[in-house]
Amino acid sequence: MAKATGTLDTYISVLEGRILLKRGKPQLATKVFQRGVDISEWDGWPHFYLGRELIRQGDIPKAIKILEKGEEIETGRWRYRKNLLVAIRTQLGIAYLLDGDLPNAETWLKLVAKEGNPEVARAFACIRIKANKGVVTEKALVDLDPRKAKGPFQRCQVHLFRGLFYLSADIPGKASDEFGLASRADPRNLFVLLRWAKSLIEIARDAQAEGEHEAARNCAEQAKTVAEKVLSFDPRNEAALKVLERLCYEFNVL
Repeated sequence: MAKATGTLDTYISVLEGRILLKRGKPQLATKVFQRGVDISEWDGWPHFYLGRELIRQGDIPKAIKILEKGEEIETGRWRYRKNLLVAIRTQLGIAYLLDGDLPNAETWLKLVAKEGNPEVARAFACIRIKANKGVVTEKALVDLDPRKAKGPFQRCQVHLFRGLFYLSADIPGKASDEFGLASRADPRNLFVLLRWAKSLIEIARDAQAEGEHEAARNCAEQAKTVAEKVLSFDPRNEAALKVLERLCYEFNVL
């Protein structure tokens, strides 16, 4: 009705975008959230939803830019909304964490740590274990126990953080397993799929270096399948296209 009468505003854009997400149309939702960002002057909600979806789609630099603008808009209001600021700052901390910038991630997450948000707790757990410089212990991962996750979103995030830790600790095999579980929980999460493909390429390289050419080929083929899944959601995804180029050049996988 609002669209028919030409009374579009940020609330309508957020509502329409959320409906599109529930209908499994993330690309259309992203465009609608962007429309809300474009017309927003004093409302940070479109920035939150667009930023969160961009993280899921793997465009971390743009997500950070959008979220920081939303945080600036919200703090500039005469009366800011605490719940929205907490939401934006939480996503900012997670975005910086996924981008590998631990100092900035910690800075933003500390601003919302006292709120008791489980997303923040998981992100801090990931920061702590990554700060161990690759020392892998059961104690290091106790705060990222998949059995404590409630629902697919939490399961995906827990396995994603565990996978990132194993990848930074140079254990691509375990990282690949965790990314696979994360993708099973959230099949449309492109960031997860891209990190999964990266871990499979690392396994293929290791196998090739050890003369295990058949195993290397199998991992490379699996990486191709994962990259193609990304392209099925986003045909112009540059990161996925680069993965396919690397697989062709390094492993002759076409």
